[in-house]
Amino acid sequence: MLEFQHRTATLFPTILIEFKLENSDEFNKSVIEHLYAEREKNPNPKNNYSANGPKAWHSEKDLHLIEEQWSRDLYNLIVNTASTYANREIPDDSYIECWGMILPNACYSNYHTHPGCNISGTYWLQVPKEMEGLEEKDGDQVGGRFCVPDPRGGASAGLDVLPTFTKLPVPGHGMTFGSWLPHWVESHYFDEDRIALSWNITLGHSISDNAEQEQRREKPGQVWNDKKKIITPPPKVTQKIIL
Repeated sequence: MLEFQHRTATLFPTILIEFKLENSDEFNKSVIEHLYAEREKNPNPKNNYSANGPKAWHSEKDLHLIEEQWSRDLYNLIVNTASTYANREIPDDSYIECWGMILPNACYSNYHTHPGCNISGTYWLQVPKEMEGLEEKDGDQVGGRFCVPDPRGGASAGLDVLPTFTKLPVPGHGMTFGSWLPHWVESHYFDEDRIALSWNITLGHSISDNAEQEQRREKPGQVWNDKKKIITPPPKVTQKIIL
């Protein structure tokens, strides 16, 4: 009988980083108040992007540039978690966009990626009380989950159901992942809103989808450096890697 030696290689793993923001209640409250105030002023934005449903709402993409302490903390949270994902510092001339999404009853975020970007993330601010304290196995009963399909093209061949990673949202927690990774958010059917933040980082250069952001990034390095000077100390974040 022939003998052989072998070794196993893990190629191109799909990495998601789950993080938890310590002492997040005050931060969450401040951001939620801002989002509801913005929705009151602009209940029908021109572009809801991936937000879908009768009352789904998507904010502007500048939440990290507002002159409030919660916005400074948010900026630092984005940069810190992205740095962990990239395993290096985020360059000063990188471009960030960050927005909030309010999903009431029967609303959802459709299947999408974030093209043209490198690192994306989401952070959960509020969930309906019926979703609080549940275990992951209970997610099928309540919906509202963050979902990621198996990104390997042929992985689902011959299967009736596409293998999918799901995560019940927990206020104070979030996920960081590659912008190329497809994902969506399920609808829920409760009276309270599901509220989350999301963001993109494009490393080392800037992108823009409107004139206002184009003007804001005329001197992207200066904007970033000014923000960095006033963000001290950074929010405490605990993180773990999900393979």
